[in-house]
Amino acid sequence: MAADVASLCSLPVACIPHHARPGLKRTEIRERLQTVAYEGGVAYLGAWERSLLRACGARGIALLLNPPSLNDADVVVALREADGYAARHWKSNVKLANAQGTGTPVICSPESGYLETAGRTFPLWVESEADLAQALDHLAPRETRQAYADGLYSERLPLATVALQYRAFLEAL
Repeated sequence: MAADVASLCSLPVACIPHHARPGLKRTEIRERLQTVAYEGGVAYLGAWERSLLRACGARGIALLLNPPSLNDADVVVALREADGYAARHWKSNVKLANAQGTGTPVICSPESGYLETAGRTFPLWVESEADLAQALDHLAPRETRQAYADGLYSERLPLATVALQYRAFLEAL
């Protein structure tokens, strides 16, 4: 989004990442991958819902849609059926931020909001049902999920940090 806005005006532009919901607790990494969770409008999943049901079902994993807490999930997915420029370039990173805030491994589609804020510990990127199956298999071992969880949690941005970045940007105008 920042690149699009910068091309339209001469004012300074900044990429201000989303913050995780305040008050999130760290997810405990269980021995066995049991649950995959999606938060958001289920209609946005589109065909991904069927892909998730197939991939999870084949592995004995439950799919949770809008669970009461991300701590109920072993893996979070940030996927949606949307193609085109706007879908790839005008999406916030809120699902990634919440996964970071709980230290829950995350599988994302490569949208700009996620790509711009992924940090060093990248989520697993998927663009097909085969990619999704491979990502779930990769995250099956507890040690692998723990490594992703530790990396994601270390890269979380507290609300105060995001507020300071936003304030510095506004003061520079």
